[in-house]
Amino acid sequence: MRWRTGLQTCVYFAIIAALVACSIDASAQVTVVNNHLSVTMATNGDVTVRTVLVDPFIPPKLDILTMTMTLRVEDDADRIYSALIRANGNAQSLGERRAQPLSWELRGTPALRSQNSVSCFWIVEMPEPIGTDPDYDKNPEDLVIERTVTLIREFVEIRHRITNIDNVTHVIGVRLFLNPRLDPNSSAGPFYVPGMPPIIKEKEFYSAEMPEIWLTTLSRTQTAFSLKGIVKGGDATPPDRLVFGEAGHLTADNWDFTLNEFFNLEFQDSAVAYYWMPFTLSPGASVQFITYVGLNLATAVSIGGSYALFVDMPPQLQTVFGDNLLTPEIEASFPVPNPFKVNVTLLNYSDTPLTDTTLILQLPPGMSLPAGSSPTQSIGVVPANSEANVSWDVNVEGWVQGYVTINLVGMAFPGKVHNLPIRLVVPAQVQRFFMSGFHMLCLPYPVLNAYPPTALSFTGSLKLARWDARSEKYRFFPYDIREVRPGESYWVYFDTPTTITLNGARFLKDTEVPVTVPLYAGWNQVGNPFPQPIYLGGLKFAIAGSPLALNYEDAVIDGYIHSFIFFWDNSAKDYAPPKSGNDVLLTPWQGFWVYAKRDVLLLFDRPQFIGSLQVRKGSLQKNVGNPIWRIRISATAGELKDTHNLLGVANGASDGFDDFDIPEPPRPSPSIKLAFVSVDRGKAYELCYDIKSASSKRKVWDFVVSCDVPEAEVKLQWEFESFPKMAKALLIDLDAGKSIYMRTSASYHYKNDASGKRQFRVIVDEEGVAPLKVMQLRAVQLRDGKIAISFTLSHDAKVDCTIRTLTGRLVRKLSRSEIVKRGQVTMLWDGKDAQGRQVPSGVYMIVVQPTTEDLRTVTATTLLRLR
Repeated sequence: MRWRTGLQTCVYFAIIAALVACSIDASAQVTVVNNHLSVTMATNGDVTVRTVLVDPFIPPKLDILTMTMTLRVEDDADRIYSALIRANGNAQSLGERRAQPLSWELRGTPALRSQNSVSCFWIVEMPEPIGTDPDYDKNPEDLVIERTVTLIREFVEIRHRITNIDNVTHVIGVRLFLNPRLDPNSSAGPFYVPGMPPIIKEKEFYSAEMPEIWLTTLSRTQTAFSLKGIVKGGDATPPDRLVFGEAGHLTADNWDFTLNEFFNLEFQDSAVAYYWMPFTLSPGASVQFITYVGLNLATAVSIGGSYALFVDMPPQLQTVFGDNLLTPEIEASFPVPNPFKVNVTLLNYSDTPLTDTTLILQLPPGMSLPAGSSPTQSIGVVPANSEANVSWDVNVEGWVQGYVTINLVGMAFPGKVHNLPIRLVVPAQVQRFFMSGFHMLCLPYPVLNAYPPTALSFTGSLKLARWDARSEKYRFFPYDIREVRPGESYWVYFDTPTTITLNGARFLKDTEVPVTVPLYAGWNQVGNPFPQPIYLGGLKFAIAGSPLALNYEDAVIDGYIHSFIFFWDNSAKDYAPPKSGNDVLLTPWQGFWVYAKRDVLLLFDRPQFIGSLQVRKGSLQKNVGNPIWRIRISATAGELKDTHNLLGVANGASDGFDDFDIPEPPRPSPSIKLAFVSVDRGKAYELCYDIKSASSKRKVWDFVVSCDVPEAEVKLQWEFESFPKMAKALLIDLDAGKSIYMRTSASYHYKNDASGKRQFRVIVDEEGVAPLKVMQLRAVQLRDGKIAISFTLSHDAKVDCTIRTLTGRLVRKLSRSEIVKRGQVTMLWDGKDAQGRQVPSGVYMIVVQPTTEDLRTVTATTLLRLR
């Protein structure tokens, strides 16, 4: 602390006066309450949030949340203090114990700031260096910390404002600890965030991967009552670090927290901590951190800018079999409720009326409002501390399925514009439209009669096949396939656009779940057996006869399956890029390929939802890393294509088959396929991604292009990613005996022969970094009048040789279109110009210019006296 300037003194007294004014009629502890929650601030500044709402799933008068705040401060001497701010206290330096402690004092008592909010404030005094004159610090206050907690319907806004009232800059960090509780006799259980499985082990997130919300429930099976935290969006201040952990562990380690994977958050007291990493706070400056936590009652919530939006609508629709008598069309099934109602409550939680208040509902394709309804509703004026309600009826077309997003826009003055995405789960129906061509099809419902034409209500010649991993060949209907089963997928080819209707569709019984599909070593065609989308992280795998089922993560790590799966893209007539990770959506009707490394059972569990947030079962943490460099290669023949092939090198990869490599899935016929050939421990693998070790500078890849269309024109194309500047890549057509440098050409063409297969090799040499040189250049006239131009090349290159007069006029150009190997090179000139005329005697310049595949070039010149 130093002497304050006049401006800083004014800032200081203005802040203190404003805060003290809130405490004029305050009692020892203060409580605010609404129809949902109550907030009590104790005399030491601690806050407790309690339920009020009478609900069959929510215990009344339950303390659902407590909190603490830790301040991290660095002083002028680089000492670090970690202070748990409550009541009055002090904290020693984390390093130098001889230093004076940092201290704080709660001024006044907690107070009502408005009818819905309570607040308190602390004064923090920074320690002075050892040996400082006691009279040196005339104004000991350095920081003001204000805590304000506001009730916003079923949520609380937790706001901490820190103001630097010193005349020097301070480096501070903030940690907010929240301890939720969902039962009088038990703490909170697991946490959930979008795109992740239940968090049952301690886990942390940083800025780039920060989730927008989190939920917590009593357990994974008791999910009717849950709490929600809003991490991003509205006025929430996203933390730099978010940690879910065991409450005692989080409390003990405080700021310097490290994860302990042995704590099970499902059976121990779990909590969450927000970290805002150290930052500089200049004199007179303020910073605030806002967090929202509340009951998970509304489907979607957005809070900020003096008002909040609460959306109440079905988080997911259901399916009813049969015809909807309320529509003119004849359906085999339909979603309900349809239309469904979107109810929106706009709460003005400020002390100022809102004007020009408008709400706009933006619908995705396949959803519409009834005739005469407008997506824009004008509310006008919303008085202070009051709410307004609007609603829409929304129609859903039968082809809509999966996760769809409705967007709600809110506008008011004064206030901010809210853009609130609302997620809805729409189940697949028994009727589905397919474009012509190939499809990987799976059934979202079981059927009473599984005979393919009957099950699919298909008349005509049904072209249906399924891959048999044991024989490594396709089996076809009607010879080898007599029924279609849930959890399996099939190739179906439609000559024209076709609508499929499942005949005799029904719901899976509880005794039929999990749906079990045997996987055999190699590629297997499987599919989501449910009408709702499920996540790849929700699958389980087990060895036959074993009671233990592994989640997706453990099945990959333990070598049951490969992490990547493939979907077929009908519009592209090719596979989509391979996908992996827990958040890969497995949509109804769409099959996929999974590669099993051994015989194993695949278990499809019924998807579990908390609202519209789907619970996943595993968290793939095994990271195989990214290639250091790679080359993407595609093969096309007319409309046939195989575009997702990649070779490269990576740290940690081996030259054999490992988790860096991705096998090439089988294709339907007709097709074109590019597959790298890798032999590992005597077994040959066909790969679409072949990533090798980075240990050596020279690497070789062999691949085969297969095309079952005779005489087709085949084109190979490639592109480089992060490829070393000095490295060279050579493509060799082993069957034709041709080679091209891949850096100077972007494609290669050939005509498919009767065999339907072509063998290639790619050689990459990273040692090509030595300078390009032309050495021992000579030009000698031979007895027959021809001129032998000889030189030595240091690298393989294309060579241009020009003959010029001494004034620089071009006489003749000699070029080699093919690559010239390094070493001794001889080129012959017949002594004639470009028009075939004999040139006169005299002195000529011989200019040799080689160009390597990576476009390095050099020029060498010598003189020739022509007789």
